[in-house]
Amino acid sequence: RLVDLPEEKARFLTPRILLLGLSFVSLVICAVSGAAQPSNPPRLERDEFNRAEGAPDATYDTLISPRDATTVVHLFLHDYDDTRVLSFCGGTPVIIMTQQDVWSHNKRAIVDYVPQRKDLKLIWESDPKTKRRIAMFRPLSELATADSISFSFGGRVRIFYVMNIPKRNIQQFQERVRALPATLL
Repeated sequence: RLVDLPEEKARFLTPRILLLGLSFVSLVICAVSGAAQPSNPPRLERDEFNRAEGAPDATYDTLISPRDATTVVHLFLHDYDDTRVLSFCGGTPVIIMTQQDVWSHNKRAIVDYVPQRKDLKLIWESDPKTKRRIAMFRPLSELATADSISFSFGGRVRIFYVMNIPKRNIQQFQERVRALPATLL
């Protein structure tokens, strides 16, 4: 738990505070994707949207499917190939897409991913639609490890499901994803 705001106060969130909440989501995503080192508690820094000078490249690539706040995520990841990172959801908030559209973007992004001699992290922000998509990847569990992270803001807990694919398994993972059904079961 990184941040918590009591529910009675959350009802009075201003757009600025809401943006800050979405920024926290983006900060968590950036930290998980290796684009930034998280502060605890998360906070906006000067030049927050610029790549940190001298920061080493992450040892893994990341594809992210956030529920909402993709515009804020774009701002935080613009120096880290945000288009590729958000290709996992077609650059669109999952909340406004059908499950089939999200599945199609997820599958296409994995199949089209060009390995960079790095491990690969797939990240989904949890929502009721996420479980069906993640279940499609369960038959591939011997090629990856699973994890989750969570934090709370405005009385709402946000959970992210993370699938880690070691670089040695990426090609086989892609082949098996290519063979998965085009339609979400």
